Amino acid sequence: MAFVFADTTTAKAANTVAVLEEAGRRYWAPSRYDTSYPKAVTARNYRQAVPVVVTTLEQLTEHGAGAAVWRRLGRAHE
Repeated sequence: MAFVFADTTTAKAANTVAVLEEAGRRYWAPSRYDTSYPKAVTARNYRQAVPVVVTTLEQLTEHGAGAAVWRRLGRAHE
């Protein structure tokens, strides 16, 4: 699922992303693998997670959809 922000301020977009991250965490966040060694397995299971990405129309226009303009919820950078 992709959200593209247009005609908005950076602060409003950041606030909306924060709300999306918190409200939708159970849908986009990975789960831990079910293992008998939980401290040994640090990988995350994204099998049931819905990828949610955000960007701005300005970044898409300037760089294109194939560039590093998308930020996945739960991650700090594009």
